[in-house]
Amino acid sequence: MIYQPDVVLYDAGVDVHHDDRLGYLSLSSNGLYARDRYVLDLCRHAAIPVVAADVLAAH
Repeated sequence: MIYQPDVVLYDAGVDVHHDDRLGYLSLSSNGLYARDRYVLDLCRHAAIPVVAADVLAAH
């Protein structure tokens, strides 16, 4: 990582989901999961705590 933040505030909305009438990106549920997993894995690998909302891949 280029940056080494103390914490990541991750507000992962679902308006990009294909069933959401407000968004236009048409991501599948698997796509949203992959997005969240990617971000959370990066943070875990860098030992950066995450404060998250609306995350499908939280564990």
